[in-house]
Amino acid sequence: RAHEGVPDSVGIDWQFLGGDGEWHSFGSDAATQAQHAYLDFLGGRGEHLDIKSGGASRRVCFRTMTQTNLKTWVRRNIRVILKHPGNWASRPEKLLLQKACAKHEISEHRLLDAAKKLITG
Repeated sequence: RAHEGVPDSVGIDWQFLGGDGEWHSFGSDAATQAQHAYLDFLGGRGEHLDIKSGGASRRVCFRTMTQTNLKTWVRRNIRVILKHPGNWASRPEKLLLQKACAKHEISEHRLLDAAKKLITG
């Protein structure tokens, strides 16, 4: 799957535009499902997700970034908000696909020895 190895949804907020003109966050389960399905979509697999949230069945379309209530056929815009510094140049889609791990190399041996002493006591 395209989303293996990515971090959990900390810092990612899936939202829909309510009838009141305000953006509202998806429920926790729906947000997790949306995140994983969106990553699959970005990887070229599927553009729809059917979810049940708030007692209603909805179809999310990532191509149009909308959700449709499957009983009332009310269609609402959706968006994903990433909690990242505004000056980052990467688009949200690229940020969502990057891996969670980072490797740092310490070339200053005195610093490395001091860090080891702090960790081991």
